[in-house]
Amino acid sequence: MDIKDLRCFLAVAEKLNFSRAAESLYMSQPALSLRINSMEEDLGVPLFSRTHQKVYLTPAGAVLLPEIQEILDRFDALPAMARDSAQFTASEKGKISVALDDFLPEAILSMLAARFSGFYEKYPNITLDIDTITHGNYQSVLINRDFDICFMGLNEGHHNQLPARFSSIVLDRDEMVMAYVGHEEKADQSLLQKRELLLVEGDSWNSIILNYLNMKNISAKIRMLKAGSSLCISLMQKNTVTYMPIPFFRSLDIPDLHYRPIDVPEATVITSLIWDRSNFNPALQLLINCFDV
Repeated sequence: MDIKDLRCFLAVAEKLNFSRAAESLYMSQPALSLRINSMEEDLGVPLFSRTHQKVYLTPAGAVLLPEIQEILDRFDALPAMARDSAQFTASEKGKISVALDDFLPEAILSMLAARFSGFYEKYPNITLDIDTITHGNYQSVLINRDFDICFMGLNEGHHNQLPARFSSIVLDRDEMVMAYVGHEEKADQSLLQKRELLLVEGDSWNSIILNYLNMKNISAKIRMLKAGSSLCISLMQKNTVTYMPIPFFRSLDIPDLHYRPIDVPEATVITSLIWDRSNFNPALQLLINCFDV
């Protein structure tokens, strides 16, 4: 199949008449019919139901119609996009909406601050509009164009299962650890029998932690908190324990804080920048280039 085949399909779908569709394309009806037949053979399904008086879209044709329309719209928009890109390159003006995971560790935030500072120096006429989001929302905000790019900390499983429409660049990988204040215990089980397990409401790590405890046959008294700041304050108590990515604890100034890794492959935090492949903001690619090294 090629673009001309798609245009033939669209013309027949709009006219529901092979003769009128052929006229609109300035081609003969037999030639049009051959192209439609070839498409149907390639796809393995009929696209049109033909009678002596009428032409109808089959269910398969009806499903493909909006997709083919979108492909042709994008194809037809390429010259304008190229012209706009050339004008943008000459002026290097624009705006990029950036979302930061509200649990990014200090080391990552410092690295981003340095990269953003270098970007501002190189492209002073491009604005970075930066805000924080919870990492569970990154897909919807990218699809809805609330943000152009997100910097997220995802567990190994979530990162490996990113939908095909998203691209990503891995910035860092860190272990998730158990953390607590006070004298060091020998076993997770004895530790959790004496302390409350602190978890953040709605956090994507919770299922990994709970599955880990279930695998180890460890029962725990759980207290759900509404935000990470509450977790920090509560962790200062000697009757609590929690699990978080290790850089999170390195940034805390809590006396007598201990932490140790857990033996779960999925408990790896992958910090990535993620964007929607269909976002054609020309300024966005310049920012991506700063990280694609």
